[in-house]
Amino acid sequence: MTALSDTRPAPVFRSVRHVALIGWFVLLSTQSVTVVAGLAGVITLGTVFSNQDKLNATLRLSWPVLVVILIGLAGGALRVDVDAWAYFRDFTYLAKVPLILYVSLLVGRWIDDLDAVFRAIFQAAVLLAVFYLLSYIHHAGWDMSRRDLRITVGRGYYLIVFGLLVALFAPRALSAEGRVPVLQIALGVTVMAAAIIASTSRGMLICMPMFFLAALIFFARVPFRWVLVGLIGAVSALSLPPVTGLLSAALAHWDARMVNEMVATDFGSPMQIRDAFRSYEAHLAWRQFQGFDPLEKLFGQGFGALVYLTFPVELGATAATQQTYTAVPITHVSLTTALVKLGVLGSVFYMICLLPMVLPRAQARSRMHLLFNHTAILLCLFIIWTFQGLFSTLDLINIAVAVIGLTHALRRCPGPG
Repeated sequence: MTALSDTRPAPVFRSVRHVALIGWFVLLSTQSVTVVAGLAGVITLGTVFSNQDKLNATLRLSWPVLVVILIGLAGGALRVDVDAWAYFRDFTYLAKVPLILYVSLLVGRWIDDLDAVFRAIFQAAVLLAVFYLLSYIHHAGWDMSRRDLRITVGRGYYLIVFGLLVALFAPRALSAEGRVPVLQIALGVTVMAAAIIASTSRGMLICMPMFFLAALIFFARVPFRWVLVGLIGAVSALSLPPVTGLLSAALAHWDARMVNEMVATDFGSPMQIRDAFRSYEAHLAWRQFQGFDPLEKLFGQGFGALVYLTFPVELGATAATQQTYTAVPITHVSLTTALVKLGVLGSVFYMICLLPMVLPRAQARSRMHLLFNHTAILLCLFIIWTFQGLFSTLDLINIAVAVIGLTHALRRCPGPG
């Protein structure tokens, strides 16, 4: 009687797949939107005809984003004064979402091991943390302010926070034998924590509370999708200057920069504008939107539309990207960007784009599987509110979308992915 053959991939192939997954995370963390979208697009074109199920899964998970892309493309194409590069850039920023989802679904089914995904996140995060700390140490001896140092070195890598979550809450996943590798975890956590502290990034600090919020929703046994609907409504309201204007007086006594920056209404001097630039951008975008004709209010001005500033501003996260702008392509409060580019109709689809991405509890392989999906979705919503949303060039949006795709690829029941 012939023995059944072992259908698992040989160790060498498992190693190649694991290295490829680590490389995918590093690429998403370090490369520009254009590079990420371009490479993901090439992979998609090269594999989509033999992976119809992954294509169908991507369409189900990202259909609101695809509607938004169509509205933006059509609106920009109808404008005679649209800048071709700005038009293409906006398309690329949004197209990266379904493209990253597709590649992550493809990679996730290729790996087909949740623990292997957690190990790859941890290992890629440690590599990035080491790289960041070496760069930081190299430049720290220079006579630089904290702001200049951050511009030179960068703001860190958001994958590090996901790596920290794996180390703290899924330690057994870090060993193929199921034993907790205490020394490996201790060293990794030390390096990653040091990188987060060195980055002084407020954005990184918000990632951990999002995980705890996802855990709170889970243990309260409240349907996550309904909580998400409520949060989308709250974020939509808090993104609109008429609402934040009402909150400004009530929150004026708070000594919290982030809060004051979001609800400020006084822009009488360049100093006040600099200290509350998020709110300043949002007010200008809202004022621009109010001046649209009825058709533009419904569909927006399309991809390539800009929000015009009242004076030149120097912007850029790193020394390489520092430029002086008289108009910005994207505002931090991204719903106001959506209103200008996509109108009311496109903005509705933009704000509901995360709902199809929710992993149902019954289809999760483990608690951490579900919590990582929900945490990534909450982070995407936070980015939509404060960090340029789906138009963002932050690596956080790339990592969050990839985690969403991977969690769907590894879902317990047949369905998307």
